[in-house]
Amino acid sequence: MRSGVKFPAFHTNGYHECGVPRDPSPTPANNPQWGAERLAAEARPPASGSLGVSGNLPVPRAGLAAAVACDSRFRQKYLMALEIERKFLVETDAWRNAVESSKAIVQAYVAIDGDTSMRVRISDETRAELTVKIGVSDMTRHEFEYSIPVADARAMTEASRGRLIEKTRHILTIDGFIWEVDVYEGRLAGLVTAEIEMGSESDDPALPSWLGPEVTGDPAWSNAMLAMNGWPGGGFA
Repeated sequence: MRSGVKFPAFHTNGYHECGVPRDPSPTPANNPQWGAERLAAEARPPASGSLGVSGNLPVPRAGLAAAVACDSRFRQKYLMALEIERKFLVETDAWRNAVESSKAIVQAYVAIDGDTSMRVRISDETRAELTVKIGVSDMTRHEFEYSIPVADARAMTEASRGRLIEKTRHILTIDGFIWEVDVYEGRLAGLVTAEIEMGSESDDPALPSWLGPEVTGDPAWSNAMLAMNGWPGGGFA
């Protein structure tokens, strides 16, 4: 659910977004090559006459301390995109009057290994993303998401060996928190779940009355396991 890896821009005034001065040939903010160049630079020695910091991007010596501190923040902010959610079963339709938007989703799991998964998702037949999720705790996962051509997503879906979910996702905002209510179709027809996006595991949102039992952290209710095994407890609806 969280957006995928993003890389900071070097602005035209020659400063990194952390305020660190760099060489006078700034990379444009919209240059998609910069992220790849930065990661590739990790393996390269510093250029002659420059001091390598943050993947050997040249930084004037006066900015060294700030650049080192910024590098730590860069890695946390851009290379470790986090998804923090709680998940519930839904018992009534009382949520429907609060729906703000909806979209049809088909998602298939290309690979599953414990709490790590790679999935492809097609939304409204017009957009597609490839997403890697890596479990951190019951509520938190690293999430890396990339837009891909719909045709590629369809090909990967066909190769997923039936590990497929079809659902309609409805978006609600309650007390400043975003809720996603998923109404499943196909072999999971009858199942309705709700997930709430949080900024921290310590967030304590008020829970709507239409919620049923919480299933946060229960692997059987993860989308990956639902795609593989169907309804927890055996069989499909």
